Amino acid sequence: MKRLEELYPTFNMTKMADVELGRRLSKMGYERKRNSKGSAFVLQEL
Repeated sequence: MKRLEELYPTFNMTKMADVELGRRLSKMGYERKRNSKGSAFVLQEL
């Protein structure tokens, strides 16, 4: 998350930053996959 904040000045670190990041990835076409260590995102094949 800290690297995202450095690369993108409009990205703010907040308590809900991981939720917002997940929403943005979903909108970009990534599919959420849950595993034992948290969530991962996989690009959906067309």
